[in-house]
Amino acid sequence: MVDNFAARKVIFDAASKLDNVDVFTGGNDDAYFGSVYHYQRRNGQDVTDHPVTMHPEYENPPDRNPGELSCQERAKIEGGTQILATNMAVASFLLARVQKTIVNEEKPTEGEIYFDLGVGKAESYDRSASRVEVNA
Repeated sequence: MVDNFAARKVIFDAASKLDNVDVFTGGNDDAYFGSVYHYQRRNGQDVTDHPVTMHPEYENPPDRNPGELSCQERAKIEGGTQILATNMAVASFLLARVQKTIVNEEKPTEGEIYFDLGVGKAESYDRSASRVEVNA
């Protein structure tokens, strides 16, 4: 997915209207912290919560969708610095989520995973859609 809250909102909102979809997103800061999120819908019901339930930045994004920016505005966006190890950890967590839920067809037991390579800790958070039980 794209590295922009406004663009992610468009994707998550579109996915929330589909019957069956998996959306994986991940990000990291300029140091050792990162997270991945898995939004899953089956049979028209949320299996994991729409990310707006825990992340208000998806309801009211603090940025603008790059597709709505002029060429001049896009040219002014700073790239930021990131650490390769943290980027690779995000990619590894995302690939593991795909393996678990798509390839192995296991129901997600968590929607979001946070990690901090600086202290060597990863923690998952249950983001299952508590209001609906979905039978796979």
